[in-house]
Amino acid sequence: MLVTKIEEADTRRVKVFLDGEYAFPIYRSELSAHGIREGEQITESQYQTLFDEVLVKRVRLRAMNLLTKRPYTEAGLRQKLRDSLYPPVLVDNGIAYVTRFGYLNDENYLRDYVESLSGKYSTRVIRNKLLQKGISQELIDTYFANLQDDLQKEEGELLEALIQKKCKGALPADPKDMAKLMRYLAGKGFSQGDIRKAIRKLESEA
Repeated sequence: MLVTKIEEADTRRVKVFLDGEYAFPIYRSELSAHGIREGEQITESQYQTLFDEVLVKRVRLRAMNLLTKRPYTEAGLRQKLRDSLYPPVLVDNGIAYVTRFGYLNDENYLRDYVESLSGKYSTRVIRNKLLQKGISQELIDTYFANLQDDLQKEEGELLEALIQKKCKGALPADPKDMAKLMRYLAGKGFSQGDIRKAIRKLESEA
């Protein structure tokens, strides 16, 4: 394999290109130790040793270090590893490693994230946030389907609490104020149908 280019990545690392394609990042100080010089060949054996003994260990350690600081979804961790200049083959290796040992689990992340937001946001808002985090639609649908009854009850209570807090105990009599209240609640992620249902319930209890 021909080292076609060595390009500066940051103050300590360079990006190495083999046969015209980006291959891996490496510390500048390691180039000579691994016989990497622009315009020269490296053998398959040299590359495999570097891959197995340096790059794989480094991407796994990077993945572990990231997860010790805060939880990540698989999509989020993949992006962080890509941002660290690791090519797809190394990113896959790092993800597989932390997943195999249970350090990365989208189902656990989803459950903990939903619990942290329950009582603060509507289900629709939480679902959208999960999608933005990179959780799959299928996993989200399965989770919420299993909790549908409990979530509906909890969301109804949250909606009623928001209305009472916003209105200070008295529903608006002026249509313009009512329309303003409904826009506020819609902005929180609640559907028009759920908002009207909650308002009717509070009206009947007044």
